[in-house]
Amino acid sequence: MVVGRGTNRLLFLFLSPRQVMKTRMALRKTGQYAGVGDCVKKIWRNEGLIAFYKGYIPNILGIIPYAGIDLAIYEVGLWRCGITLRVTGPSGCGDSIGGSAE
Repeated sequence: MVVGRGTNRLLFLFLSPRQVMKTRMALRKTGQYAGVGDCVKKIWRNEGLIAFYKGYIPNILGIIPYAGIDLAIYEVGLWRCGITLRVTGPSGCGDSIGGSAE
């Protein structure tokens, strides 16, 4: 669970600049940017590095309800099908995971 949250944050960290550029390119005025490279240069020059991460926090906060609902639906689905997943390894770190219909 912790690894999943960290992975999502890392993913957003790398994808956030791409999303900013995509949005800027889609909403630009005619002739505002000559291309993606020009868009990057102008954002960097005029607004700095922080501009590439506008919307990062709302994106992270927006994924929390989605991830919670997704996990809840998955768990209810397993429960309704009578499936339990147990970690049976001695270390408790997922040495072996087995499903059983009890």
